[in-house]
Amino acid sequence: MRSFGLALLTATAIAALPAGATAQSGPLGLSAQSDRLDLPVVAIDAPEGIVDDPKRPGTMRVFDRNRREDDSGRIGIELRGGTSQTHSPKKSYALETRTRSGKNRNVSLLGMPKEDDWVLIANYIDESLLRNYVAYSTARWMGRYASRTRLVELNVNGSYEGVYLLGEKLKLHDSRVAVDDSDISGGYLLEMTSMQRMDRTPQVEEFFTTAAQNRPVMYADPDRDELSKRQARWIRRYVSRFERRLYSDRFRHRRRGYRRYLDMGAAVDYALFSELFSHVNTFADSTYMHKGVGEKLVLGPIWDFDNGIGNGATAEFNLRTGWRYGAYPWAGRLYADPAFRRRMARRWRELRRQGLRRRIMRTVDRGTRQLAGGPQQRNFSRWPIFERDRDRQPPDPRTGEFPANHAEAVDYLKWWLKKRTRWIDRNIKGFRP
Repeated sequence: MRSFGLALLTATAIAALPAGATAQSGPLGLSAQSDRLDLPVVAIDAPEGIVDDPKRPGTMRVFDRNRREDDSGRIGIELRGGTSQTHSPKKSYALETRTRSGKNRNVSLLGMPKEDDWVLIANYIDESLLRNYVAYSTARWMGRYASRTRLVELNVNGSYEGVYLLGEKLKLHDSRVAVDDSDISGGYLLEMTSMQRMDRTPQVEEFFTTAAQNRPVMYADPDRDELSKRQARWIRRYVSRFERRLYSDRFRHRRRGYRRYLDMGAAVDYALFSELFSHVNTFADSTYMHKGVGEKLVLGPIWDFDNGIGNGATAEFNLRTGWRYGAYPWAGRLYADPAFRRRMARRWRELRRQGLRRRIMRTVDRGTRQLAGGPQQRNFSRWPIFERDRDRQPPDPRTGEFPANHAEAVDYLKWWLKKRTRWIDRNIKGFRP
């Protein structure tokens, strides 16, 4: 079975090699003498096809960089993502590992902690292929949970699909979003989203709207149908009480304002991170929060930054200057509190002393080394984004031209991050949204 799997990967990858490349033996076009893969390889066989919902049965084999087969077996798989499903030809997937009888099976993939829910993120619009990889790594360095990830190459039903980010699905778990759920006041993961997204959601029970701003909030984990009416009502009322206090006349009061309900440290980190990485959806969509027993509401984990970091469709969010979220729900009100702004300034200086920018640049370099040569060449041969879809990425403001290859895309990413960090350095002391 091992030789068949590697031969299948080889044959399909050869078809995706760049023009002029030589078809070599070995997995993904490597020479027979090579002992290692460029990246780990995920091979999925889903004979019934893959749709948005429900998950279809299939099998998965995972090979690490030394060609050893990782924990593999039966899976259920479906498409994931909102607008990316319609607008991106390179699809993202959600999968769960299963037993032969179809029950969930916890596994460790490429060294990540055991669980049964995983995602394969396409990063189609990100020419560097690194934005989510860098964002999640930075959030973890800051001491906040974010999805652990591995850069991999993917084969689906005999077709080479390019470079993906294999990562942890956000969910309540001791090794992921770890919260105490021993009574009704804990064990909730929620996602603030947009009314446009809710218009596409057939079951109204999957979300509630907040009292002061009428913001839709989805029950992310547990799902609404796994919660009792009492639990769903309890967390809905808690979030609404927080929001009413946030928008009240006395919102700055230490005991009677929003701080009674919101974890300030986590909110400061979430806001600083979002300002640095500059994603138009933050505080509007894909904004997660969680709560455990005896804890306040915690903003996070962060999610979905492939069209952040100077790569968005909104010109304002591609600028290296300016504060982003002063007019956004929740953030704008938090920014109106001088105590919150002071904590942001103190935390930024602390992160800079600890080597924030150096850490980010090292992460970019580490990812770039993993993608060098074969992986990025095969990906952009399969998905020639440098030759099309230019209306979806911004040009490099230094030249007015679009990046022509992966090296230029990474150079733009690093330049943007350095400029953004420097601007925050110079303006955080007198922070005014």
